[in-house]
Amino acid sequence: LCLGAKGDNLVLDTARLVMPERYSPDMAGQYRQALKISDTNWYFAVDSIGSERSFNAQDVRWRSQHTRREWLAGTVIDQMCAIVDVESLHRSLLAASVLEASPQ
Repeated sequence: LCLGAKGDNLVLDTARLVMPERYSPDMAGQYRQALKISDTNWYFAVDSIGSERSFNAQDVRWRSQHTRREWLAGTVIDQMCAIVDVESLHRSLLAASVLEASPQ
């Protein structure tokens, strides 16, 4: 999931993270910017950064079960937006990085 690192900063392959079932490696070539994830050293790789958006709660399809992607709180389908639980994502990324770093 990590495209690269500079110092302690890690850049995530956003498409691979959010929609792995539709992912193609050539998608990474479209990334032009990085969006910092809250108070972490993780960044989303993105093709562009638009404006901030507000959504009405009834427009969000909230997830009732947090199974495979526990960090995905909900989606706004008509805007193709994922609502991310940043704390949960950070925990998942930390756990994955520890697993990758541990000897087999």
